[in-house]
Amino acid sequence: MEENNKMGYIPILRTDTINQSFTRFEFPWPSPLLDRANELREEIRKGKKFPFKEVFYVHSADPQGMGQKPLTFVRKILSLCADPSLFQNEDYPSDIKQRAATILENCIGRNTGAYSMPCGMEVVRKQVAKYIQQRDGVPSHYENIFLSSGAADALRILLYLISYKDESDKPAGVMLQIPMYPLFSCTALEYGMYQIRYYLNEDTDWSLDVPELQRAINASRIHCKPKVLVIINPGNPNGNVLSKTEIQNIIKFAYEEKLFILVDEVYQDNVYDSDVEFLSFKRILFEMGHPYDQMQLASVNSGSKGLVGECGARSGYCEILNVDSEVKDVLRKLASLRLVQNIPSQIVTYCLTNPPQPEEPSYKLHFMEKKLILNSLRERAQFCYEKLNSVPGLSCRRAMGAFFLYPRMHLSRKAVKEAQARNQTPDEFYVTELLENYGVCVLPGCLFGQREGTYYFRMTFLSPMDALMEIVEKILSFHQSFMDKFKDEVYLKFAQSRSGFSPKRFCCGGATKEEDAVLEQQPSPPGLVNLFSQDSWSNVKVPMDPWSYGGLLMAPSHGRPVFGYFNNGFLNVAVDPSNNKEEPMHGQPVFGKGKWWGAPLEAADTRKYRVVGGLGLEGLVPIWSDESSLYPESSYSEDEADAGCQLSSDPFLFDGHFFFKMLTMLQMYGMVVERRAVGGSRL
Repeated sequence: MEENNKMGYIPILRTDTINQSFTRFEFPWPSPLLDRANELREEIRKGKKFPFKEVFYVHSADPQGMGQKPLTFVRKILSLCADPSLFQNEDYPSDIKQRAATILENCIGRNTGAYSMPCGMEVVRKQVAKYIQQRDGVPSHYENIFLSSGAADALRILLYLISYKDESDKPAGVMLQIPMYPLFSCTALEYGMYQIRYYLNEDTDWSLDVPELQRAINASRIHCKPKVLVIINPGNPNGNVLSKTEIQNIIKFAYEEKLFILVDEVYQDNVYDSDVEFLSFKRILFEMGHPYDQMQLASVNSGSKGLVGECGARSGYCEILNVDSEVKDVLRKLASLRLVQNIPSQIVTYCLTNPPQPEEPSYKLHFMEKKLILNSLRERAQFCYEKLNSVPGLSCRRAMGAFFLYPRMHLSRKAVKEAQARNQTPDEFYVTELLENYGVCVLPGCLFGQREGTYYFRMTFLSPMDALMEIVEKILSFHQSFMDKFKDEVYLKFAQSRSGFSPKRFCCGGATKEEDAVLEQQPSPPGLVNLFSQDSWSNVKVPMDPWSYGGLLMAPSHGRPVFGYFNNGFLNVAVDPSNNKEEPMHGQPVFGKGKWWGAPLEAADTRKYRVVGGLGLEGLVPIWSDESSLYPESSYSEDEADAGCQLSSDPFLFDGHFFFKMLTMLQMYGMVVERRAVGGSRL
């Protein structure tokens, strides 16, 4: 004791003594970025001057925090339950009073300040089951329902149940989509689960491909025992909505791999695209019949999102299917550890699942309020989508659902190097500069997961339209200034081919002499041609990242465009643009015919470049780096050279949307597009 006193008190809680899993969390709240945003807001309040007058928070899915008005129906029921004396007020319609009375009758002492059952009030759980049954046309039982403090609480409990190691002593594996909501990755880390990451396909509006699921789970078996497949539908942060076929394929995959399916469906009421609809996994599971209807599945929903938007109430519920009574007993015990589910949150869940019906007095106002919210969200989502696709270097998929857009920044090498010098990821650097210079707070894509070499940010479109218009204009202005500041300039000196052909007409921006041209925009246009013959494919060397300077466009048998992938210094793998890992593409490439031609170039930084084109259905000019001797002059012919570099409109090579988007991009980058007949097709 005396020796310990001499040493002094040693703190128990230190970063080297706490659970190390928590030190590796990457969660948006709190974070240095948000701390800085709050600091800026406070400094502005105290009178300090910045290039902006206020901080715009578009990082969080908090509808009412961003200005959405609460639903009258929900708030009146909450107020009646909190203050029963208001039952005497004639401004409260009868259907609202009836619902509030039902809730109070089921509270201990008819008081919302009393304790509740750990899994929630039975009257609320029965109402949730009725709501689900009406939604899906499939029986639902309240014994399978437990209420939670938001959907996150239910998700954490379920993952905790599954997180144990089996007899092989391998950790439990949880399949997580990329990009994903960080709650899942942080919870998996906390519980010691192995994260099996599968990538959504950005090229097809963030669809989910079963071959990608199979790839991910096969690669994980050496590390873990795969146990659970997590799905977010509609998606966060990417706003996709899964189709019926996708859901069926996912269920079949989970059945074959013996996986528990855990579905986050909190944005089910936020679907904006008229061509898609939300379909619950439970409904499709039962429609598929035996043996799939025997699978174990849990789905969660919340009053925080949707059109209710009561984030602060922490309303949520979970339905769990095909588990035995012993497991339900364990769930009740886990729920008991939380002591109780707070009653105001249960009231919000009751309102969410028991809205007014057409014959009731509150229906008209409630219907109008919800319609206004949904239409406004749809309008704002479309506005942001169009604007974010209007400038070079930004691209964004439409938000079919949820509250988010997930734009991709096509950053220059100079910007990437500057981020590295600042010990930040490129997307962190980008969003930090956006905050510091324009006062707009968004979240970097690294928090959600992204493919190596790709960069995103997540923003919500919950702000009122007038504020959102200002925010988006700030983002676009910042983006253009950022891209100008960190622009890569590549100076190219063109030599003519033997036949006298000059590629100058394709790279005409900023030319100082007839033989000189400058590519001033970064990133430069994507690769637009189908170049390599099957015989010479194995010899092609492209020691430059095609994602910075373009890629090789080819045509696989499925008809969707693909790019060559830069792999260890060689262009030797062909994959879909969203799957730029070392994976073979599906289908075989259609290679060009004929021999090579080209015009050698010399760059200011002493590397060698070559403009290469092809015949017939092969396309326009990309700029490739090589060692200057890759295509010997003897392989050219005058006829081939004069055939020129032409963009095909063959539907097998390009669908119409992709074709015209490509033409627009070429013209945007200062290239002259010559329209002519190619291979029998008319441009």
